[in-house]
Amino acid sequence: MRNHLSEGEKINLSNSQNLGYSQIGQNHETIYGHRTIPLNSNTFINLQPSQNQQQHITPIIDVTNFIETSRGKSLKYQQILAFSILYFSHLIVNVQREFWVIGKNAIQDSLDLEKFQFGYFDGASLSAQFIGSMVMCRLSDKYCKRKILTIVYIVLILSYILIFLGGYLEITNIGYYFFVFVFNGWAKALMFPCVISILSEWFSRKHRGLIFGFFMTSISFGYLAAIWISQTLSSIMWYWIILFNSGIAMLMALLIFFCLKPDPINVGYVIDEFTDKERKFQKMLKKAKRSYSSDQSISPSQETVFYRVQTESNYNSVIISSEQQSPLTLVKLLKHPQIAAYSGVIFLSRTGSIALFYYLSDFFDSQEDLVKINSSQYFSISLNVGTILGGIFIGYISDLLYSKRSPVILVAIIISTIINIVIIFEYHKIGNAFFAVMLLLGFLINGFSNLIYSNCSTDIGKSLDIQFSQGKVLATTVCIIESFGALGSSIGIFLIGQTSRLDIWGYKYGYWVIITVFIAVSIIPLSFVFQREFIEIRLIIKNRRRI
Repeated sequence: MRNHLSEGEKINLSNSQNLGYSQIGQNHETIYGHRTIPLNSNTFINLQPSQNQQQHITPIIDVTNFIETSRGKSLKYQQILAFSILYFSHLIVNVQREFWVIGKNAIQDSLDLEKFQFGYFDGASLSAQFIGSMVMCRLSDKYCKRKILTIVYIVLILSYILIFLGGYLEITNIGYYFFVFVFNGWAKALMFPCVISILSEWFSRKHRGLIFGFFMTSISFGYLAAIWISQTLSSIMWYWIILFNSGIAMLMALLIFFCLKPDPINVGYVIDEFTDKERKFQKMLKKAKRSYSSDQSISPSQETVFYRVQTESNYNSVIISSEQQSPLTLVKLLKHPQIAAYSGVIFLSRTGSIALFYYLSDFFDSQEDLVKINSSQYFSISLNVGTILGGIFIGYISDLLYSKRSPVILVAIIISTIINIVIIFEYHKIGNAFFAVMLLLGFLINGFSNLIYSNCSTDIGKSLDIQFSQGKVLATTVCIIESFGALGSSIGIFLIGQTSRLDIWGYKYGYWVIITVFIAVSIIPLSFVFQREFIEIRLIIKNRRRI
């Protein structure tokens, strides 16, 4: 009884379709779900069995089951490794960013800068990030993401060193810091698209809401870590802390370059975007939409037939459109209905929400009799705890809705708008209940923002990668949506920073009212996606028993 295949031998698997095998290329172990089989260079699988060769199946299946367990564990290890490297590298960047915000009082005194100038620095950085994203967005899809991400971190470290030199040499020239922050924003343009697109290659769509929800906690934990560092090392000058954190960022850059695998194919895995059940849902939806004549928003004539193929030159499972498609340019991506809708949502919501969080400490400092504990830092902690919980919970709920993200985003926008309206008229009476209010706002606003940045963008990008075979656009899609968030944030910092001044509109009208309006209006672009996805959810629920 043999436990291997000799070269050139052809075997028959009578039940190969049930095992999940399709066509297997040379020198490669193909995995669908958790099924694996090692093949020699001249070994093939014939999906049409003959009666004379079925007697050889049993020993082969026994060996496959043994290898399957080992390879399944190896896959989980590779997924954990990729997630950990990207998580902690992203956390380090956010520690550096949040420390600048937290320690701005000490930095302000040290550099002899005005308080309002910090908003201009961050606004300039975000504007540069938007421009950089538009200019360089295709690089992440065209070249190796691991190398690009390493270069991005090295450039970011250079910008941190320039900030260190500004403090160490006591540079007080405003133009110097504008240059540094513009340089920093330009460097960050490709960071998040590379990070999140690599993660999306390692995890299928089914559980990405929950997994990416955990990943986005790196932003809030970066803030909390920055608070701890600033308090623990309060006796040390701020610029030494920035230099120390830059050293850690350099270690993460080396770890990314030498240890990170940007694609499962690099270590012999193929991870399908959709499970077999989800593919059945796709086919069922196509048939249901054709018979769904009461709603004109879904036209059967616009549907495209897809089929799954696999070649020796491309081990990854690909779905090719039945119609020949032209390459996707940046202009075409900007016109894509879902990309345009989510870009509009994140632009409007971030215009309001960034100002809410950015000027929160100034608001509480101006309301001396508002709370018994007059420390805005506690409110910021409450806000970030809510963000952590909201990102995980909202992402998980979106997974349960068959990976349709817009319904949970719509609910979050509506509830957060209602809370903001109550604050407009009653914030003088809320008192210490603001801790709970900030927890809820962080849960809802940052929760759905993180969902759009990570899950909505990757869902669209992966579907376009599958649909169009003329090149990947995953990182480009993420880059576009994130860039509009950066643009909205920069406008919000400038706009609301001015309107909230007491000599103009004050905090009631120039702060809370404008924030509420921007967040509420983001429902308009979201409605274009929600209408379609709500119909799809109804059709799935109605027809799921047939599957």
